[in-house]
Amino acid sequence: MKIAIFSLYSGHINRGVETWVRDFAETMSKYPIVVFQGGKDEAKHSYEVKTIQVSLLRKLTEGEKTIYQILVPLYLELLKLFFTLRSLIYLIKFKPDVVMPSNGGVQTFILKMLSVIFNWKLVIVGHAGIGAPDKWNLLCRPDLFISPSKRGKVWAESLFFSKGLRIVSIPHGIDLAKFSNNLKKVSLPLERPIILCVSSFDPYKRVELAVEVVSRLKKGSLLVIGGDRGQGFVDEIGKKLLGKSRYLKLKVDPAQMPVYYDSADLFTLPSSEYEAFGIVYLEALAANLPVVATDDALRREIVGNAGILVDPIDAEAYKKALEKALGISWGDIPRKQAEKYSWNEISKKYDKELNKLIN
Repeated sequence: MKIAIFSLYSGHINRGVETWVRDFAETMSKYPIVVFQGGKDEAKHSYEVKTIQVSLLRKLTEGEKTIYQILVPLYLELLKLFFTLRSLIYLIKFKPDVVMPSNGGVQTFILKMLSVIFNWKLVIVGHAGIGAPDKWNLLCRPDLFISPSKRGKVWAESLFFSKGLRIVSIPHGIDLAKFSNNLKKVSLPLERPIILCVSSFDPYKRVELAVEVVSRLKKGSLLVIGGDRGQGFVDEIGKKLLGKSRYLKLKVDPAQMPVYYDSADLFTLPSSEYEAFGIVYLEALAANLPVVATDDALRREIVGNAGILVDPIDAEAYKKALEKALGISWGDIPRKQAEKYSWNEISKKYDKELNKLIN
């Protein structure tokens, strides 16, 4: 079985999608796999990487002006079109059995048309979550649609145009070997306890809620890692409400992330229900960090009893949840929860479904 994965932003940025692409390809590398990506990276991979180099605007979602909301989506679709078309000659030579677009939009449409011509199997993982982007992916009639959550599977099956599609639920995985309680901790200029939030500043992540609520705590600080897209005001209110001794925003190489998780006392991310999954929750749990997150079906599925779930819009309830979580002796409960999502186990589910598809 030969697998081709399209990941335009790999080599440029590291979000959940790019993390999934890297981990999936590494775990499934017993098969011939090529990842088409838009940027170079220096990491060594156990799979083939074909860089179709494209340049990105440095601040794709900077500002909230209407002109950005109109131009950025058009720009991104043109970028996907250019990237996908330039990849096709290499894709045809590779002769894949399975093609997995991860960027949606015009990329999904082009690869769907070609899959009909070349008899490839089109497989889409629902990275976008509940909403218009994955509706488009489903409208393109993939041979297999994989939702990373049970909630997403139910939603996908409820759409009238999904009738007859193969839809399954396979959660994202985590490489447990990368995370350990024995890592050397980072010295951080922050007041303890340190509450960690790993996220972009996209509006649906609602990082500003974490900033505001941590500022209400009598002690403790907020470490934000990421924060590189949209909503620049979040960083401003962090500095204003918490000051230098209680607020810090960093950009960290993905390979170094485990030591930052290990240096924190608690993890929080108050994303809205539109989040597709949230690999950062698994990373926190793998580092044996308890989690305080939004109380919804997705987070109940991921976090289980390894944290406290709350409505983060209710600032007082969110504050009490943080205080309670910091006061509990969690033992190895978070790590045990993460073990349910080990890539060793998750890869078996992908193996089964993909082989079933091509056979």
